[in-house]
Amino acid sequence: MPRFRLRPVVAVSLTAPVLLAALAVAGTAAATVDGSARVDGPARVDGPARVDGSTGAIGTARVDGPAGRLVPVPAASPPLGDEYFTSAQLARGLLTRSDLPEGYTFAGETATSQTGSEIFGSSLCTGGPPTTIWGSITTASRIFRHTDGSMITVDIKATGADQARQTIGDVAAAPAKCPVVTQGGFTTRYTRLPLPALGQTSAGLITVTRSGNQAPAREHAVAVAYGNASAVFREEGAAAKNQARFIKIIKAGVKALKKINDPTPVAELKRGLIGVTDLPKGYRMVTDGTVASGTAGSGTVSNGTVGNGTAGNSTAGSGTDWFAEYDCTGKLQRFDPRGTAVQRSFAVGNSEATIRMAVGSLGSPGIVDAIRKRLSDCPAITDKSGVRRTAAEQQVPATDISVVGIRYPGTPAVARAVILYRDWYTDIRVTVTPGTSAEKIDEIMSAAMTRIFDVNS
Repeated sequence: MPRFRLRPVVAVSLTAPVLLAALAVAGTAAATVDGSARVDGPARVDGPARVDGSTGAIGTARVDGPAGRLVPVPAASPPLGDEYFTSAQLARGLLTRSDLPEGYTFAGETATSQTGSEIFGSSLCTGGPPTTIWGSITTASRIFRHTDGSMITVDIKATGADQARQTIGDVAAAPAKCPVVTQGGFTTRYTRLPLPALGQTSAGLITVTRSGNQAPAREHAVAVAYGNASAVFREEGAAAKNQARFIKIIKAGVKALKKINDPTPVAELKRGLIGVTDLPKGYRMVTDGTVASGTAGSGTVSNGTVGNGTAGNSTAGSGTDWFAEYDCTGKLQRFDPRGTAVQRSFAVGNSEATIRMAVGSLGSPGIVDAIRKRLSDCPAITDKSGVRRTAAEQQVPATDISVVGIRYPGTPAVARAVILYRDWYTDIRVTVTPGTSAEKIDEIMSAAMTRIFDVNS
């Protein structure tokens, strides 16, 4: 079930005429599909509907908690592209200066949610303005200039897989469908830009525009579909002699796209952890480190231990069995994050840690469903070692962020919340010691939700 209601892409093609030379087009259409056969034909571009590396909408329905302190939440559903990738994720897939040949310098970049985003290639044959997506989508772009006067622009947009493939089809079709377009004194000729096997569905275009006695303006462009993202690489002020250089840049650019799905770096994840200043007075930090990949469900904590290093035992809910929950057969199900997660724990005075928190890149949203199933179908189970375990619902603050609460009775009891937002998830547990009121638990969980929202907004 998606976190937020999915909204359709609303694409509108405007018809007001503009000078063709002002359009960001580029021209020869050779389509390569998943590194296999090239499709040199016009409109048809073969290839699978899904490209590995895509990220779909994930999460679960809203869970309301008790009245009281409210957590800051989005005023409405996040931008359309956030159902696929955040702008920060898209920015990871951009070319860097080290990916380029000598002579290029960085000239600017953006990573944002954009309303009224124009779709490259949608008006090559009409001469009108490009089709526009009027809903807000996430985008990332970067520009580089060369000493010879040319300019490389990389634009990545979370348009969804259907629109990404449509862009490939439009670019691939132009040389056959409208090889020459004349409008407003400008004549533009489209020809196919031959491409090597790139491993993703793609199409290349060379555009040459002339006006009167002026020197022709040449552009190279390649559109690439990467799952739910559409990437367009353009070289303005291009020259035929530099075509091979541009193709090398494209190869590097397609390779960089794979970084979109890289796990969030540890330094960035740490921004999602609460600190002492987020908690009621009297708490101190006990541990501050990482949870090694593949051990998130086994209680292993490494790196940066503070104080006595105690982070609890390895039973789900009462210690550091991060991102795990028992099923109805008594088996501990693990939903490890991608890459390394980060953790932090806190205590009051000289006592052992009573607040434990971990943040990681979302591996599987199944942890929320697993907890809900445990609560609804089997609140009392016997685990594989013969230990009887019980659970009950834990009220959590009201929020539009996906969250589920579970409470493990015992002496002492443990209150737990698992929070999903975009491609992050947080696992926080509060040991219920004397003096730990429901209001204090609510305040601590609210702080965790606020932090994960703030660092992703």
